[in-house]
Amino acid sequence: MSAKRRDLLLEGRQYTAINQPILAFIAVVEKKRPLVVRLLGGLAITVMTLYCSPRGRTGKGRGPEGSGLYPELAAYRISEGCSPNVKAEVGRLVGLLPIEQARAELARKGQEQDEKAVRRIAC
Repeated sequence: MSAKRRDLLLEGRQYTAINQPILAFIAVVEKKRPLVVRLLGGLAITVMTLYCSPRGRTGKGRGPEGSGLYPELAAYRISEGCSPNVKAEVGRLVGLLPIEQARAELARKGQEQDEKAVRRIAC
């Protein structure tokens, strides 16, 4: 899905309007945040990227991570801190093998991950 992006300037703050088929909201463009991204060879790098938080709502919210998005990483199809190659490899192994054997195979290839991370990436 391609997202159309439009920048607005309201009261001195920069906002980004994102229009997607199902989701349309105005997000506040905040400072850059550090995010760890896993690559296929097992390398984990920390990148500083913009974070767009969703518009304010009542209630307690989701905490420091929130439910916003990283538009710079979305251009490279990186989500949840994993590259598309990592997701494809983990998903393929979990589909073919039980979780423990998939973890062992990933560790053999240089990707040390716990069971919870493997489950999160595979879904």
